[in-house]
Amino acid sequence: MTGTTLTELTEDRLDVRQLQRESQITVDPSAGMGAVSRRHLGLLLLLFVLAFAIRLAFIPIAPNNTTDAWQRFHDAELWLRNPGVLPKETSEGAWLPMHFWLLGSVLWLTKSEMGLRIFTALLGALTVVFCWAIFRRAFEPGIALLSAVLLVLFDFHITFSITTGSEVPTIFFLAVGVYTWLRYASEGKAVWVLLSATMFSMACLCRFEAWVCAPVLALMTLDSSQGWVPALSDRSRVKRALGFGLLASSGALGWMLFSFLKWGDALELVHRTAQLNLHFRAAILRHSMAFRVLTVPASLASSLSPLILGLAVPGLLLVLLRPLRPARSLAVLALTLFAFNFYSSVRYETTQARYTLLYSWLLFPFALEALRWLLNTGVARNFLSPLRER
Repeated sequence: MTGTTLTELTEDRLDVRQLQRESQITVDPSAGMGAVSRRHLGLLLLLFVLAFAIRLAFIPIAPNNTTDAWQRFHDAELWLRNPGVLPKETSEGAWLPMHFWLLGSVLWLTKSEMGLRIFTALLGALTVVFCWAIFRRAFEPGIALLSAVLLVLFDFHITFSITTGSEVPTIFFLAVGVYTWLRYASEGKAVWVLLSATMFSMACLCRFEAWVCAPVLALMTLDSSQGWVPALSDRSRVKRALGFGLLASSGALGWMLFSFLKWGDALELVHRTAQLNLHFRAAILRHSMAFRVLTVPASLASSLSPLILGLAVPGLLLVLLRPLRPARSLAVLALTLFAFNFYSSVRYETTQARYTLLYSWLLFPFALEALRWLLNTGVARNFLSPLRER
């Protein structure tokens, strides 16, 4: 009986140490860039140079024809000739204007399509740096580093980093926005909330997927180890959450106001997109319901690999059930973007695989977290032991 008691006490002590270690990861003010950046500057530089070099290597051998990339480049050229008006695809089509403004500004400086593609590759490489900083604040350092390396080599991200498509710039804005939100949530400084709001506003004016990010992270600002009820009763925390939500959604809210004043419909472009998908594309593609349901998970499996996706799913569940607060916020954000993608696929037949890229970059650390759990709990060893005996 004494042996059993000692074993239980030892296990309890280990559990407490595990929770303490995880809590230190979540609240360490020096994690990510900032104080840590001085010690990891060489590592960050190596990640950036490697990511940028890999992407640059593919530009001469890959054409700029990924999905709507060429059309966006052409429309940016048209806007640059008359920058006082909305881009054509915004005034007459269904695309938000920020990406055209961004491409047009860079095109004014570089005067070439190649310059725009290099600029997109630069944003893709910088995204790796901010992803490392995000993951470093939410997970163990080893998981953060391996996740950043996986993103450096992620072929789907590389593919869209060498075109003039809108996916990679949007991901860059989201990554910087999430990182600065993490800094704001842990430090409460106004500079971080302003930077985060700026990045999310720019993302919201690039793609509609970004519109769901600010409300989700505003809600997760209330997440705490004491639970939701004490957080909701804390007026200062509620004010911080509401303030962040309004500021980070200012791009979307401002565009809705502009849209209402210009077209009499605050969601004019949303309705144009829905009409395009439901009538024009549906008449050509005519996807079955089974295809629309399966296309999102199949796209994730084909781009990330079945192994990484298979590990990411239990990894998300593990994080949601454990006191890893920043990681839990990332899990909720990734699942919300997945739900948005899945609903759009089923309801509006937006079945292109590239839409999964807007959140698949967030899944790498969850896959590694699940792998670490399997190795630490002995599940993997127990699974492989019959094979070794043979």
